[in-house]
Amino acid sequence: QINLSNGDVNQELCLKDIKGEMAFQSNTGSEEDVGELFSDCFWEIKGYKQVVQRIDDGARLTDGLAQMLSERAELEMKYAKGLKQWSRKWEDAVNKSPEYGTLENAVKALTVEANETADIHNDIRAKINGGLLESIKHWKNSNYQKAFVKWKQTAAAQEGFDKAQRPWAKRFIKVEKAKKAYHLATRTLEQYKQQLELYESDPMTATDQIRKMKDKISKAESESDKTRDKYKDRLNELDMANQQYINEMTVEFEKCQAMEKLRMEFFAKTLVDYLGHVDISENPRLRSSFQNIQHG
Repeated sequence: QINLSNGDVNQELCLKDIKGEMAFQSNTGSEEDVGELFSDCFWEIKGYKQVVQRIDDGARLTDGLAQMLSERAELEMKYAKGLKQWSRKWEDAVNKSPEYGTLENAVKALTVEANETADIHNDIRAKINGGLLESIKHWKNSNYQKAFVKWKQTAAAQEGFDKAQRPWAKRFIKVEKAKKAYHLATRTLEQYKQQLELYESDPMTATDQIRKMKDKISKAESESDKTRDKYKDRLNELDMANQQYINEMTVEFEKCQAMEKLRMEFFAKTLVDYLGHVDISENPRLRSSFQNIQHG
């Protein structure tokens, strides 16, 4: 029996806080550009890509499993063919040899055992080709359907995650823009203040120049306050959207999770069936052949 633990099918969601003040500095303005940089965590923009990728991976893994078992079936056929040829060759040689009595019977029993073993391996090949490979083919056709260049299941998952994430992502982009504007305003204000200190420490600086710098500082302070308030508003909007975002993304994740669990359970069953076919250690036909060899 092959046991599947929860860890085999659980995709880590990266339960990092998705509040507005996430540890991310962005100089981009589009959802696509941000997604390229900000996708290490499931909750982040385009962070669900690895979950969707598992669907495509599942289809490739299914093809790989089928190829693996097909190659084993071919090896079984070649081995059986070789045993049959060896059995015929030496059966004919024994019949023409001067060997007699119990030793003749024992040597002939070797050729019978080889023939029986060949039949068993041909049976294994038939079970793999007719049972396991047909089962894999049927399972894949039932769970993966093509839609142009993508699997329908991949397209559906992509669409579901996009729909769930789009409203939140737009709010997040607004947060990033507001943060960028706020940080720029505070840097500008700090630069003006430093410049004023230099002016005031220099007795050669004209009074009008100092007055103009103070006017710039006043405007910069107003701009800093305005951008800070807008940044806070954007953060609050994002925070209020978080719970609905988490709920909708979780629904889409569970759909993908269910499909992956189904695949892993099918693979586990297939491997158990395969082991049952290739394990010939308790085969009664072989046991009988070996007994004939031992007793002449």
